[in-house]
Amino acid sequence: MPINKVTDWVAAMNKHLSDAACKATHVKNIHTGDGIEYYHGKTKIKVCKLVTKGGGGANEYSIVMHGNHLTTPYSIVDELPANMLHVLKNQRGCRPCANPRTCTMAGNGDRYYEFAHSGKTHYCCGSGFRFGIGADTTDAELALLEKWLIKELRWHANDTAQFPERKIILDEIPSSYAKRWAKNRIKSPANGAALSVFDLPNKEQSQIKPPIDEACDHFLKDTESYLIATDLINHLRKQGATLHWKARNKYVFRYKKMELAYIRFENQNDYNIEICAFGWREQNDVMQGFIESFPADKRALFIQQLTFHCHECNAVCHRRIAFISESGDSRVLCSGKTLVSENPSPTDVDHVKWGMDMGKNYIDYKVNP
Repeated sequence: MPINKVTDWVAAMNKHLSDAACKATHVKNIHTGDGIEYYHGKTKIKVCKLVTKGGGGANEYSIVMHGNHLTTPYSIVDELPANMLHVLKNQRGCRPCANPRTCTMAGNGDRYYEFAHSGKTHYCCGSGFRFGIGADTTDAELALLEKWLIKELRWHANDTAQFPERKIILDEIPSSYAKRWAKNRIKSPANGAALSVFDLPNKEQSQIKPPIDEACDHFLKDTESYLIATDLINHLRKQGATLHWKARNKYVFRYKKMELAYIRFENQNDYNIEICAFGWREQNDVMQGFIESFPADKRALFIQQLTFHCHECNAVCHRRIAFISESGDSRVLCSGKTLVSENPSPTDVDHVKWGMDMGKNYIDYKVNP
């Protein structure tokens, strides 16, 4: 694409944004690229981001569009060609999740987008949709992006009340693991009492790093919860994992210098254990080789774990692993999933220990495949 064509297109976009009294903020981001974010003067909501350096892959520029107008009658969706529609249906600005309506990843602005196409409703990550602007970008695609922007500005100016921004539905999140993103758990002490070390903010608690045994005593007042938690902690220690304070009321067990499991205390008798040895940065070939190394019965048990099933939220995320089960059914797993147990009951203990053992074995496999 000739440079003057890109310049003319950027100038046209800037004019639309300037006419709408949008505020331009220059930002630097090592992950998504440096550029300019535009916020609408009336709604104060981000309209788009023009990436001018990095974050565009092979393209010199990219633009991140937002989709608040996608639920209106003048939605751009039905006008988009297949390659642009693919971005809406598959792109994720964060770790893929099963339901963007309850996504708790930071950076999404507490929002999600929704649109209908071919009789199906799609829910999208609130971080927006990135389109590269390069030599292979057609005039028609540039015109559609400009039209998209005009429709989005129309929503900001006129239709926010009738078609409100989709906000993440925090009260539908059942797990304490997710709810920690929903509200600030730091509470003011009654009657001027001193704050417990476990009520301190992350920065202050990091200077003390209270032992996990004290955390169990503080949070787990229920005898059964206390005994189960200490049993699982001792199981990790017997595996040779070393314990470290990780973050506010969160501890990590490391095995062979790799993170094996997290334990986070949320509130009284409220904690969770995450087997993080299976992390979101895992390589597909390593994960697949690990699973294929199992005997048939053990492999079948692993494949049956619903936690690892792919929700098909991102067709290009490169985390999918396809298997054929012993019964002949196909299974697609995601190599980026972790096992999480919320307040494990006595009947959950064996399964959690199984997950811990699997995590340890996976680390062993990665070290010596």
